[in-house]
Amino acid sequence: MIVTAKLSKELYNRLGERVANELVVWFNSVSEMYRSDLREFNEMNFSRFDATLEQRLAQFEAKLERRLAQSDAKLERRLAQSDATLERRLAQSDAKLERLAQATAQLEQRLTSLDVDRRFAALDVKIERVFADHLKWSFVFWLGTIGAIIASATLKP
Repeated sequence: MIVTAKLSKELYNRLGERVANELVVWFNSVSEMYRSDLREFNEMNFSRFDATLEQRLAQFEAKLERRLAQSDAKLERRLAQSDATLERRLAQSDAKLERLAQATAQLEQRLTSLDVDRRFAALDVKIERVFADHLKWSFVFWLGTIGAIIASATLKP
C-alpha cells in the first residue's frame, strides 16, 4: 500500500506542484523498495530459521531414536535376565517336585511292602486265639474251683 507523503503548503509553494509530486512519488517508490527488501529479508531469515529448526528437529529425532534404542536394548537385557532367573527357579522347583514325587513313590512302595492290612488281620487272628485260649482256661479253672467247692461242701460232716 502506497502512502503518499503530505508535505507542507510552504514546500509545495517553494518547490512547485510538479517537483513536490515527484518527491512524493520518489518517497513512495523508496518505501515500496524498502518494503520489498524487508519482505525478502524476512523470507530469507524465515528460511534460515526453518532450515535450522528442521536440522535441530532431525538432531532431536536422532537423539531420541538413539535413546529409545538404548532403552530397548536395556529392557531386552533385563527381560532376558529375568527370563533366565525365572527359568532357573522353575528348574529348581521342578527338581524339588521330582524329588518329592520320588519320595512319595518310595513311601507308597514301603507302605505297600509292609502290607499293613494283612498284618492287622493276622494280629486280629492271634488276639482271637489268645482270647479263646484264655476263655478255655478260665472255664477250666472255674470248673475246678466249683468242683472243689462242691467237694468241700459234701465232705463236711
